[in-house]
Amino acid sequence: ALSLRPHDPVFASNASAVLYELGRYMECIEKVDMAIINISNNNNPSLLHAKVLSRKVKCLTVLKRYKEAKDSFMYLLSIPDHKTVITQNEIQQLQEALSHEREGPSLSCLSSLFQTLPRYRPPSAPSNFEYHAVGHDKASSALSGLIEVTKEEQEDGGASDSDDVAPRQDPGYHDSLDKDSPLRLNISENNSISILFAGIGDARHLFATIIDLAQQMEQTPPPPSLLSSLSSSTTSSSTWKVHCTMIDIVPSVFARDLLLFHIIDKLGVALDHHAQGSLEVVMIVSVLLYLYLGELIPCYIYDRLLVYIAELEECLRLGGAGSLPPHMSMRESDLPAILDVLAYWKVAKYSKKSLFKAIKQGELHSEQMRKSTGIRDMMDNRRAEMIATINSLTDEEILDMNKKTGGRNITAAEHRADLIAMMYDDDAVHNILRSNSAGDATIIEKEIFKQTHAITPPLLLRKEYGDDDFTLLIDMINERRETDPTVAQRLKKTIRQSERWLVNPTFHDKAWTQKNGLRALFHDPYNLCADLYGILLPFPRKENSLYKQLDILFITLAESYKSVKAHIHLEWAVAELTQFCLLQLQHNDSEVGEKKHFDRVYLSNIPDYTGGALCVFLYVTPLLKSLPSSFTSFNVLLNTTKWSDYTSHIYEYTLLPTLDLSRRIFGARYICGHLMTDEPRWGLAPTLPIPRHDLFSVDALTSYLMRLFLFLTLPVDQVPNQHSRINYPLNMLSFVATLHRLVAVGYPPHWISSVLAQLLSGSISTRARPPMLDNKNLDLAPTPTAICTLPFLPDLELALSVYKPILSFGLPFPILPISSYTKYSITIPGYFSLPFFITQIPVMALYFMHPDEDPRHLSKLRYRIQTARLRVYLTSIIEWDEPSQTACFWMTKKRHASMLAERWSVVVVRLDLYAPVSMETTLVAKARIVKLL
Repeated sequence: ALSLRPHDPVFASNASAVLYELGRYMECIEKVDMAIINISNNNNPSLLHAKVLSRKVKCLTVLKRYKEAKDSFMYLLSIPDHKTVITQNEIQQLQEALSHEREGPSLSCLSSLFQTLPRYRPPSAPSNFEYHAVGHDKASSALSGLIEVTKEEQEDGGASDSDDVAPRQDPGYHDSLDKDSPLRLNISENNSISILFAGIGDARHLFATIIDLAQQMEQTPPPPSLLSSLSSSTTSSSTWKVHCTMIDIVPSVFARDLLLFHIIDKLGVALDHHAQGSLEVVMIVSVLLYLYLGELIPCYIYDRLLVYIAELEECLRLGGAGSLPPHMSMRESDLPAILDVLAYWKVAKYSKKSLFKAIKQGELHSEQMRKSTGIRDMMDNRRAEMIATINSLTDEEILDMNKKTGGRNITAAEHRADLIAMMYDDDAVHNILRSNSAGDATIIEKEIFKQTHAITPPLLLRKEYGDDDFTLLIDMINERRETDPTVAQRLKKTIRQSERWLVNPTFHDKAWTQKNGLRALFHDPYNLCADLYGILLPFPRKENSLYKQLDILFITLAESYKSVKAHIHLEWAVAELTQFCLLQLQHNDSEVGEKKHFDRVYLSNIPDYTGGALCVFLYVTPLLKSLPSSFTSFNVLLNTTKWSDYTSHIYEYTLLPTLDLSRRIFGARYICGHLMTDEPRWGLAPTLPIPRHDLFSVDALTSYLMRLFLFLTLPVDQVPNQHSRINYPLNMLSFVATLHRLVAVGYPPHWISSVLAQLLSGSISTRARPPMLDNKNLDLAPTPTAICTLPFLPDLELALSVYKPILSFGLPFPILPISSYTKYSITIPGYFSLPFFITQIPVMALYFMHPDEDPRHLSKLRYRIQTARLRVYLTSIIEWDEPSQTACFWMTKKRHASMLAERWSVVVVRLDLYAPVSMETTLVAKARIVKLL
């Protein structure tokens, strides 16, 4: 119609309306301008003029072209019929919005805000994070097919097809080994690969990546395309890099990992000058073994460990971060905390009595876990699987199994019956579940470890330093002689009481130990040994000592590390995951030292503690490169028995009933992986923004956002089960981050603005329902219900003020600048802790009440918001310090002054119970004020 009658302003106006709804704002403005030019020919030019001008003002505001928006807005107000198309409230909101458009913090202030404002609700537990010196998952390389396969290799069959090269075992992801797999990385695309290890822990995945890189460099030469591109420039062909960024929130993690690399470097040098079985090499490998896995360390190995700690500390103290090897880097601001840890480890003397007490408590806890409902369900499932497998075996296979295990001379039927009967022994099934056993060859050392909790030193060191009791015990057990109780008791006494054995200092974090006392890690080094090998190296199960098993691994690692130094860069940063991601997303690579986008992001099981898949989709997947080979992966180590499948796990945190909906909402593409068997992998959607036909409708998106809003403000109660705990720590900042992400995915910003306008009005009419007990309300209510949002507005308004400068779109209503907020501190006496007897990890919030409100109504908050306009505020963007019983919160001066005048009170609440856990305190003007900026 417009092409047939281009001078008719009605058709141009209609086209602008359609383009506005599609979110094509630039084209909408073009059609508005076309309509304005021809407006005089219309029968009612004033009304049509007002319509198209109001549309233009909205488009310019969304596009953040505020000066033009203000000019058009003033022009609109001069048209007589403008009140027909825009309400007085909209006029007032636009006037205020356009008057504040230039106010906002600088990028440096914004970085400070992201580091200052809590993104998590405070937990009802010690505020500092636990320090886990030993991981619990299988070591895996971040490189799935690093080197590009050339045409010649494909014709010749490739290096991996050679009979001399053992195939890499990657049982979960066979497709990633295919030469044509989209998951195969190509280093020639940008001459570098960037990998982020979040929650690096004991660095086992980094070690596996280094070994994998060395193996691939030996098997496959760098791509000719890379060599030719580099040879034509001034850059040497040896400068292609695998850039690894490691982040962790605990400085002790980096102190320990740097110490490990320092000793691995020493081992590499020693191998150049000494034989593999020499005393020096055996000593260095033993230091690595005990540093990595041993709660207790022999004194002669402990002394060498202290030497290495002192060397590393002196190097860093004198030379700063610049004293690290050329292929390593670290921020100078992180160095003091790491030096403090190293200095503490040099002098720390831990009580073995306290350690063994902690070990006993840990063993009791492990036994309780074994008896928990979740673990018993897992054991019952595994028992059923094993019985089915036994019944499927032929008589010949059963007899062969009996022969290999040295069983009695019985029939196949009798042995089958014995095997099935064994499956009803919980201890036997539990051992089957612990499938990472180091093998039966170390059974003698395992028996000694069970009695003493000490790892048997290698034979050469036992001879050198006189640890004869270990040798006597080993000989007695090996020769099946009756164990001399005198020897066993003497050895146990030596380990527990004498100075010949000391507590491994690197297993304990200074802050955690001082606050919570010594604790054991409840790990069995013999069962964890195979995890360190992962899938890259064949595990030497036949070796009869832990030292011999790990000797192969550490020597391979030392040699691999030497060979890849020219092609790796290791960057260490003490940071929390969401904080790191936010800073990466708002800066360019040139402005910060780290890489902005990554080929691979390994999260370990950080999402277990940080809001699950919602945290991953909001903060991590946007950091991936837009390549088919780029992905993030994470473990689910907590609560794996709670969910029937991976879809239900994703729904738990995102309220999305199918995996594909994650692509349509967050732009996250599910690749492969399962909850129980391997690490799920997620990448970016192939095309961003998502095509319009694949997006949610405006009504469906609005319903989803309303449900998510209620879910993030009112966490879900769970069915009591003390051994299955769910974390819902994300606060309102994550809701605004969701809105920010939706626009990047392709949703029109004015849809988002419409949802925000409803929420900020104080009342919404929606079919979404507040979450109830163990029910996320997948089905919407049949009819819309009015819900009061006033209790959550302080958090929402603060989150919008923080995000406003980095939102990619403007808002047609006023958002206060962050400078309007003040940080207040108040002491709330009478705090009492409650046991964690439910599945959800307890999180805290502040509950502000008008004097007319009854504090006993707190438990009914989710129901009352559907029946009344409440005069309460539930604020979870807070800091809570339990020892001083002090809470810090952020609020505008105007709102705080109004609450003071009306004598509002405040109480600390636990959101899993909707119950107060402190005395009620009246707000007072004497509250300590700390400026936010």
